[in-house]
Amino acid sequence: MWNVFDKIYKMFKTSSLYTILPFSELSPVLHLYIVTNTESFLAFPHRLEAVLDMCCIVLKDDDNSGDENHLYAAKLMECILLECPSHTTKVIPPILMSVFDRLTKPFEDGLNELKPLLIIVIVAALYVNLEATLQTFRQIAPENHNLVDYVCDEFLSCYKKMEGIHNRRMALIGICLYFQLPPSIRPSLISADPKKVLEVSLSIFESLLRAQKLLAQSKNDESDSEDSEEESDDDEVDRKLPKKGQHHRKVHEPEHLSDDEDEIDEMTLDYMDSYVKGGPLNDDEDENSDSAIESSFFEETESEAFTTKFDGEKGQDVFVFFKRTMEEFERNEPELFLKMVGNLSPNVAQSLQNLIKECEQHAKSEESKQVEEAGGYNFDAAAVVPESFNFNS
Repeated sequence: MWNVFDKIYKMFKTSSLYTILPFSELSPVLHLYIVTNTESFLAFPHRLEAVLDMCCIVLKDDDNSGDENHLYAAKLMECILLECPSHTTKVIPPILMSVFDRLTKPFEDGLNELKPLLIIVIVAALYVNLEATLQTFRQIAPENHNLVDYVCDEFLSCYKKMEGIHNRRMALIGICLYFQLPPSIRPSLISADPKKVLEVSLSIFESLLRAQKLLAQSKNDESDSEDSEEESDDDEVDRKLPKKGQHHRKVHEPEHLSDDEDEIDEMTLDYMDSYVKGGPLNDDEDENSDSAIESSFFEETESEAFTTKFDGEKGQDVFVFFKRTMEEFERNEPELFLKMVGNLSPNVAQSLQNLIKECEQHAKSEESKQVEEAGGYNFDAAAVVPESFNFNS
């Protein structure tokens, strides 16, 4: 399978493949290479370098790419940061330089997701390697210009356009990171108007909860629909097309896979391989399948299907992360904390109370999972069992 990868990169470099095959169609295959067996992907440095090189070329190309292709290049950059944290020191500088360069250029009308995603890429860099990210900030803007302020301002200008569960979770991670930064380098808005940042946080949390509820309802509806069909028909459909919301998600691979045994989505690779060999597939059934894949790709956000370990069950719980961030903020800067939560309007106060309850539930759930993974609660088998119980005391 890695032979196909090498062919893709060679075609990209030698014949401007992305001018023939849009990067929006190439990127799902590259995403699979990153997440299907990350260990194998990182075993040879040139693989990571190749994907990053393609992303940077596309993001910097104003003539042939367009904002839609820029969107997928940025998304793959975020996937690299979240899926390959051990290599962030190497990849953060070129990623951030490309992202900041793109933020200085105009955006096309009609595609609202690109600018928010570029901000989320920066948040991902701060999240996985704060020191390397701040060092790169200083290299990009050495003349005492606080890029964290710039990122925060841009974040506030577009946070309402951050759609989908993943993007909203990353947005909240970003807000927590702003609060965690030392006062000397954190966004000045935290000190000047923390109440505004809190209100933005509440708004994103509420939209996140709605999105999660809709997703759960959609899964229940899908499950009910599948149960009503014959099992044989279900198996046939499953072999041909991924279900909505599951396309390009990380597959479960064996403990170890050799290069020749990597379990990459065969239908997608056949599609890509046909381009490498000179043209698209001609079979009518394959054309219908490609159309179905494209339609399944556009969920609430176009990039939501590009999952990483951050989106898995062991990914960061943003409710718990926010709870711990606010508790630390209250301990370290009680006066500023009171400024943030004092004199709230009734609606904001109620939203905050609802969020506190939600965060507590998530914290208890996380604690229960940790206990379960550790083998459950320990009970003293030698403890004396009372002969009678007094329920009146």
